[in-house]
Amino acid sequence: MNQVLNQRQNLIHEFTNLRTKENWFESYHPKCLVIAGSISGLPKDSFKNFETFRNSLQGVEIITFDELFKKLEFFNDLIKGKSKKAKK
Repeated sequence: MNQVLNQRQNLIHEFTNLRTKENWFESYHPKCLVIAGSISGLPKDSFKNFETFRNSLQGVEIITFDELFKKLEFFNDLIKGKSKKAKK
């Protein structure tokens, strides 16, 4: 968490040096994403603590590898027309 927050702070402070005519962008309050760990197999109390922690964060989203995989799998099925909603 500290690493991603420090990187965001560095981006905010240094974005004018990073910006070029070809790569123009603005940096107001960038959102950070941390992809780490696995949620499957967590005990109920650990899952509750994890959800409480990640839902209390501002500007940082935490997603686990298995959650990301499920989302990618869903979008892949959706694109291929295999989603449950697409079948109805």
